[in-house]
Amino acid sequence: MKDQVLYQAIIDRYSVRQYEQKPLSSQQVDLVNALISQSQPIVMDNKIEYLQFHEINTMDLLVAQGPYGAFVTSQDALVPYTASERFPLVEVGFQAQQVVVRLFQAGIGSCYLGTAGREQSVIRHFDLPINAKVGASLMIGIPKEDALRSIANYFRQPGHKTKRLVLEDIYAEGEFGQSAAAPDSLVEVMTAAQRAPSAVNAQPWRFVKADDWLYLYVMPKVYPFVLSQRHKMTYVLHDAGIVMANIWLAYQALGISREWVMYDLDDAGFPACPKDALPVAKIAIN
Repeated sequence: MKDQVLYQAIIDRYSVRQYEQKPLSSQQVDLVNALISQSQPIVMDNKIEYLQFHEINTMDLLVAQGPYGAFVTSQDALVPYTASERFPLVEVGFQAQQVVVRLFQAGIGSCYLGTAGREQSVIRHFDLPINAKVGASLMIGIPKEDALRSIANYFRQPGHKTKRLVLEDIYAEGEFGQSAAAPDSLVEVMTAAQRAPSAVNAQPWRFVKADDWLYLYVMPKVYPFVLSQRHKMTYVLHDAGIVMANIWLAYQALGISREWVMYDLDDAGFPACPKDALPVAKIAIN
């Protein structure tokens, strides 16, 4: 049975930058904890930890937010991280996005603030494991509802023209680069992918349908040239996890059980791709 409420949360969720000037209630904090405990990993035993801040102090807020924090007014925050060795950044993005969508479904907004380039300062300040991978902090709270916010929300709705790539830009059939219209059986899933957030709205994901699989690739080159290659790699892997979560949740909302299979260097089944594209994972579609 289709869960229309969950599917709409995937599609409608937007980044919130202005919040009500009050912290989350104790009941809302309990909900955040419950949603964190319910998130599922891509790889069994991959564990994600969360630093949680309620009525966050100024110094912690500055470190969590980074240079763009002045534009975000939240009093609550999460810093998801992992010390797992297998696909850590993908896993952080995958599990964090599950929480983000479920929070939106419950009326709690969120905003990703990337940590690439300042990972070590975050690790040191919060005394995280030296090998921790972060990807992004999450500001969370109740969206501020005023006229300006309402206008901003309108412009973020799926029916309004946005800078998001059209489905034909991210979907191909048979081989990489062979753009096509997604079949009816994949339109809802691909729309969920299209709506996934990404660092600087780079939308680095590309999909190829071949045989009975949907293959995911990412393109580090689509991020701004001012970012170093290392920073691009941080964001592209974290963003891969985010889009994988949206697709996985969309299948759940459609009442279909699917699991991602991570790319293995020995996997010859992935369609060939350009040198500037990275194969990430595949998911069965039949």
